[in-house]
Amino acid sequence: MRGNRGIGKTALLLDLQRGANSKVHFVCMIDDYSMLNIEPQIEEYYNLIIRNMAGCLFEYLIGNTKKLKSLNRNERIFLSMILSQYTTSTTKNILAQKIEAIQLSKTKKIIKKYINLFRFILNYGLTTGLNIVNDVLRNHYTLLPPIKEDQIRNLLPTVNLDTDTEFERIDASYNLIIQLSDILKKLGIAELLLF
Repeated sequence: MRGNRGIGKTALLLDLQRGANSKVHFVCMIDDYSMLNIEPQIEEYYNLIIRNMAGCLFEYLIGNTKKLKSLNRNERIFLSMILSQYTTSTTKNILAQKIEAIQLSKTKKIIKKYINLFRFILNYGLTTGLNIVNDVLRNHYTLLPPIKEDQIRNLLPTVNLDTDTEFERIDASYNLIIQLSDILKKLGIAELLLF
């Protein structure tokens, strides 16, 4: 949409936006073009669209995290990649927390939070028990070699609930916009309106 200043471009856009049904439509308004060159290439437009779609999507997901359950693992990893490559810069710690919120279920997050504490307590108890048994055996059988008692042994294995955070760089393309739109449909959004 093009026109002289004051002709009503913004008013028309705002009217279109007001007419959208928030339960059916996913509205994304692009109004900052500062990242585009004077004569932009098509990839720059794709990048601008994806960045804005991603920003709107993650704002939407803040209040609708339960909708992530409808996505499979690959789709969650795809969303994590979009988050890490196409949203505004955040600290690595915040980014890791957001990616974990997307990829791990509530149960897995609870397990991950408490498993290390329980592993430490159990490993400490088992190490203490083994040291007592070792002392008793060494008192009875003096030829047994001594065992290091100054450190806690990791007798219980680590449960790996980590998230994927290493992503190959995927250039902005029309296909990437289509993939992101498909994710929106799976999240229950019937139509994407991009202004």
